[in-house]
Amino acid sequence: MSKKIGFFFGIIAVITFIFSNAAYSQDDNIITGPQLDTESSEPVVQWLWGEVLSVDADKNQIKVKFLDFENDAEKEILLTANDLTNFENIKGVVDLKPQDNVSVDYVITTQGDNVAKYIGLEKAENSQDMQALELPGQESAESAALPVTEQEIKSIPGY
Repeated sequence: MSKKIGFFFGIIAVITFIFSNAAYSQDDNIITGPQLDTESSEPVVQWLWGEVLSVDADKNQIKVKFLDFENDAEKEILLTANDLTNFENIKGVVDLKPQDNVSVDYVITTQGDNVAKYIGLEKAENSQDMQALELPGQESAESAALPVTEQEIKSIPGY
């Protein structure tokens, strides 16, 4: 009798083992989340801000020095503008010159070219605008550099 009970429990254990593996195995019928498109139709737009090093108007290209924030290192990149490139504060690549600061949105093509989608020239602040912003009673940098006369020095209380 004890052999029959042992045999019975052995068969139950084998059946449980077989069905538990089937229950935990991964099958094609498992519901998953949305599938990501690994080959997207549009490349990812990247951004940089940097200084123009050189301009090749014939090829519609500019070389820009910028800070790579991920690696904390200065890098250079060659960017190409095309008919779809939008410009701000300039009409085209020909208006740029070395040492101009630019903001650029660009994509990397499948051929490895850096194509600019947007190039914005950062305008330098006008010195006349800066003078208008000076607070009353503040001296400008030019007036602070003027020589002081002996009479002005003697008019200082406690001198």
